[in-house]
Amino acid sequence: LIALPVIMWQIWRFVVPALKGNEKRYAIPFIVSSTVLFLLGCLLAYLTLEKALEFLISWAGQDVEHLFQVSKYIRLVMLMAFAFGVGFQFPVLLVFLQLVGVITPQQLIGAWRYAIVGIVLLAAVITPSGDPISLTALAGPMLVLYFVAIGIGMIAQRRTAARERVAAT
Repeated sequence: LIALPVIMWQIWRFVVPALKGNEKRYAIPFIVSSTVLFLLGCLLAYLTLEKALEFLISWAGQDVEHLFQVSKYIRLVMLMAFAFGVGFQFPVLLVFLQLVGVITPQQLIGAWRYAIVGIVLLAAVITPSGDPISLTALAGPMLVLYFVAIGIGMIAQRRTAARERVAAT
């Protein structure tokens, strides 16, 4: 997790010479948004972790002694940060798929009910603590980001249509 920025920078430096000008134009916003969203996901995981642990401790009962091993706690924090960071990459993937024409914003709008169920199930699977607080903290922003990705796709679709109309005249 800590080395990820350096690794991504090295990959970027390797790939850039092969990219054309218009491809670089798309790559930079994707890299910046991916990094920002990943870090926001990690921050949300960190902010949520205390409440999630309180829930899990309260669920265990009052007769249970609470012993935390530092290594297991750090592992849980890292897993939560990674899960939330990866979960926040979902809209970047959706925008990419819309830009390359695999899906359209209209298809995503039509499937919003399935998306809600799928996002909640995905959040339930990737949250390592298994508590409803972490599930809600991950699924809520992912749902919002799903609709933000649709909005970005609609804007891109309108711009492409406008460029095609100008090119046709």
